[in-house]
Amino acid sequence: APAPAPAPIKKAPARTKLVGVVETIRVEVADAAAAGGSETLTLPDGRVVAFDVPTGVAAGDSFDVEVSRTTYDAANPAPLPKKNANITRDDLAAFFRAGVAAMEAPATRARLCDPAAAQRPGPQLVEVQQRGFDDLGIERKAGCAAASRVQADYAEDVELRALQKSFMATAQRAYITALDAMKPDKLTRKGALPRATVLEFFDACNTSMQLPETRKRLSDEFGRTKQPPNALIITIQKDMLETLGYEREWACSRLNKLGEDYPDDRELVAAMQHWAMTAQSACQQAMSEGDPALRPDSAEMRDIAELQTEARKELASMGAAARKAFLEGMGKKVQVFQKLNPPDRVRYVSKLPRAERLAFVKAQVLMMEQMNNASG
Repeated sequence: APAPAPAPIKKAPARTKLVGVVETIRVEVADAAAAGGSETLTLPDGRVVAFDVPTGVAAGDSFDVEVSRTTYDAANPAPLPKKNANITRDDLAAFFRAGVAAMEAPATRARLCDPAAAQRPGPQLVEVQQRGFDDLGIERKAGCAAASRVQADYAEDVELRALQKSFMATAQRAYITALDAMKPDKLTRKGALPRATVLEFFDACNTSMQLPETRKRLSDEFGRTKQPPNALIITIQKDMLETLGYEREWACSRLNKLGEDYPDDRELVAAMQHWAMTAQSACQQAMSEGDPALRPDSAEMRDIAELQTEARKELASMGAAARKAFLEGMGKKVQVFQKLNPPDRVRYVSKLPRAERLAFVKAQVLMMEQMNNASG
């Protein structure tokens, strides 16, 4: 006879449920500058993992990071997919308004100025801003891209352009104010400049050059001296080195040795080039604001731009001997010209016959080429 069927086992009501699986990944440090900061990695399945790097780690060290794989059900629904297209004008306006309020909040300012914070002010500000996209259900990269295109996409929208300008100015001032508040009492003057500090220095200088108060200061200096405000720009840059905790002249000497301290570092090279270009642009803007004739859209500057194009074509067809003879023939005239301040140079050249204007511009282009070749 068959064995009797076993009595059914009575299950107790479940008191827990599976909502996720915790995985562990192993991360290796490629650059010791990451120590104590926050990083992200993209897994093979496309998930992006954010984590804090322990302090004191060196290049080659590894550590474990826990990664959660969430299981969603009716009681624990998945979040709505974030918007990465069709970001509206109202979305951007809301983002800018909320961002200004968040950056001006006393709690945010206190965290930015806290020397004991896990992150420097720059990364903190970026996170504060991008949380605004999270609150609006907008994917961060898509939101940043849309916000950066406001000037082009909404050229006639005065209100939205003003909101973006206010957002940018608030971020710039919050960043510089936090760095000033964190300035150490004792300045360092030994060792090498940490790579992270160099990058922060470039960012801070670029930000400072964009502040309306800095632009006015440079423009006023040009109006007073009638000379390019290069010396004042250098002073502002040296002040920033001390704000970050490094003696100005010693730090300048270390900046000149970045190629030795960080050979083949393309990111540093690109950052330094952008830093130099930003300073040059600030100088040119200060002069153009101080004298209408020096504005890029003035008739005088448009004429010089056209002459520069023509001068480069003519120089390209000249041999080394012809170039040398041409520059020697222009020597005395160029010496007198160089003694004039920038506005007077433009006015002087503008009054010359076209052939003489072209000769002066050609001499200027040739001298700049020789200077660049010598420095390179």
